[in-house]
Amino acid sequence: MGEGQLACWSAVHGFAVLNVEGPLRGLPAAERQRALEGLLLSTDRGLGIGHDWPALTVP
Repeated sequence: MGEGQLACWSAVHGFAVLNVEGPLRGLPAAERQRALEGLLLSTDRGLGIGHDWPALTVP
């Protein structure tokens, strides 16, 4: 497994655990969606994959 794959898997797996078993499970779906979008934008930017990055703040 490459470094990029490991980073993506870790981010998504960690987020899933926080949603199912952790503190995010009690949040409304819209707040969890915003958190997920922020995570995906940060991961994309961190890996240097995207070319035209939006601002990291999620509305």
